[in-house]
Amino acid sequence: MKQILSISTLAITLMLGLATSSSAQSLVSEDDSDAYPVIRMGEDIATLWCDACHIIGKNDDDEGFDGAPPFPSIAPLVRANPDYYIGFLTRPHARPMEAITISRDGITAILSYIVSLDTED
Repeated sequence: MKQILSISTLAITLMLGLATSSSAQSLVSEDDSDAYPVIRMGEDIATLWCDACHIIGKNDDDEGFDGAPPFPSIAPLVRANPDYYIGFLTRPHARPMEAITISRDGITAILSYIVSLDTED
């Protein structure tokens, strides 16, 4: 049975308002005044679905699964090539992911959260 992650109407409205035709521009940045709710939603989704395998925060002391990269370490990669990661997350990529379906808006929120962890600007 697949679990479907639903997203609040407010978050969807924010996402639609922030999205453009370019996936790279649909990821929000901390510099955007409307970004906080989207980034926060991404963090909430990551805590719910990704935390079991990945280190999801800057100060996360847990160890991720072998081979599951810490989110802060992939943040520069996501910033540089968001289209790849959007595609990557639309397909289950590991055994625990097989039972999870995340909407495109949810994926954008997760990736926006990951980019917010990037310390190199």
